[in-house]
Amino acid sequence: MFLLQLSDCHLFADAAGRVHDVDTDRSLAMLVERIRQRHPAPAAVLATGDLSHDGTAASYRRLAQRLAPLACPVLALPGNHDRPALLRETLAGPAFRTGPVQRLARWRILLLDSTVPGCEQGRLAPATLTAVAAELDRDPAPPTLLCLHHQPVPVGSPWIDAIGLENGHALLALVARHPCIRALLFGHVHQPFDRPHGGCRLLGSPATCVQFQPRSPRPAIDPERPAGYRWLHLAPDGRLETGIGWA
Repeated sequence: MFLLQLSDCHLFADAAGRVHDVDTDRSLAMLVERIRQRHPAPAAVLATGDLSHDGTAASYRRLAQRLAPLACPVLALPGNHDRPALLRETLAGPAFRTGPVQRLARWRILLLDSTVPGCEQGRLAPATLTAVAAELDRDPAPPTLLCLHHQPVPVGSPWIDAIGLENGHALLALVARHPCIRALLFGHVHQPFDRPHGGCRLLGSPATCVQFQPRSPRPAIDPERPAGYRWLHLAPDGRLETGIGWA
């Protein structure tokens, strides 16, 4: 099974909206066309937050329009720039799935909301952690992906690590107790990241717009990196292969 992770689209109601002088709508459209040329039949897209920059219904409708050529389900979760309730309301329909537990072939995919209203930093609510633990205890067999927006571990850039997942340790403790979790995927960092954590991989994705300079002490754009995405091959036995594609 072949999946794509697209993250941090930062779309606006206005198609001409820009982030760090990048036209985010045009960047996503060009990236989707490149993906169609390389990967004509993905099973699904994992859309891991900051899908909108201005939190408008028009920006979510624009997202649906831009992803439609991929002709596959989109499993979507919010980031700190999103409005979670509006995201779910606007993207309701057969093409988008926003429920916390999703099944694709033999795999289980858990979509976690790590947003905190009015805050760039993320946190998983106690109820979310309890629900995830209950789901994993109830059915420990299926190979599982955990997906959220905020990074649960430092990625080496002090400024972005200051607004990561506040209680990442609690999520990693849960991962350690459940070997069915094969990978934990996140966005937010606008750069690739891949680190083992026991039998699990911690995977960050580049943005579909602008990338941040790795290991920078303050916000800085990486001029060498275009729009990007992560691809994943998921085998029925739980094996996972993954890599990064660039526009």
